Amino acid sequence: LRTFATHAALALERAQLRDRAVRSELLEEIDRLRHALVGAVSHDLRTPLATMKVASSILLDPPTPLSESDMYELHGLIDLETDRLTRLVTSLLDMTRIDAGALELRKTSVAVVDLVNDAVSALRSELGDRPVEVSIPDTLPAVRVDRDLIGQVLANLIENAIRHAPSSTMITMAAGLCGGRVALSVADSGPGVPDAERETVFNRFVRFDTGGRGGLGLAIAKTFVEAHDERIWVEEGPDGGARFVFTMPLSASNGSGG
Repeated sequence: LRTFATHAALALERAQLRDRAVRSELLEEIDRLRHALVGAVSHDLRTPLATMKVASSILLDPPTPLSESDMYELHGLIDLETDRLTRLVTSLLDMTRIDAGALELRKTSVAVVDLVNDAVSALRSELGDRPVEVSIPDTLPAVRVDRDLIGQVLANLIENAIRHAPSSTMITMAAGLCGGRVALSVADSGPGVPDAERETVFNRFVRFDTGGRGGLGLAIAKTFVEAHDERIWVEEGPDGGARFVFTMPLSASNGSGG
């Protein structure tokens, strides 16, 4: 009995040590993710906050008298960056609710061209004079998606193209049928995404030392697309640069999936 009790005690002690080790690893992973999240969020918030601070400081205490057009431009910058911050915070909240299984998708039937037009209109100020080419067949079937979430996917991909492609180059958006689904792409003429980074570029906390793409925008896009049980990927564009592509389910009214 003493021998049995000793073995039982040793087994219990080993089990407790294993539990402590697992808890320790879990806490370390949570701490690592917390630090990564803070870094990623602060990186994406820093630029719009800095722009808003500079613009508001100049308006409050201008180094020289401001013309009406100068004041209008500064107010426009503040309004633009406020919209960007609002989209980011709303997307982060939605992404958290998706992870927790608490966000119910509000799927409706919508024309792809309407999704594209809404996204382009929302980013008109950021696009400025940059040319945008939209290639969507009139016969393309409607899709059944959460319009707000997919609209944010498109906005994030367009913002990504704005950030990484020269200001004078075109952004091309195209859509077509692909394996019983609709594939929608956003292509730019920037430096592209190296083969080795095409999987990790969508990771939530990735930042590339080479100055490559990454950050929360692409991670949010992936989360929202996968919430629809669909795919998103990046490939080389027809003229170089990067082309981000994601799929959407056809509307049931088209006589196909839904």
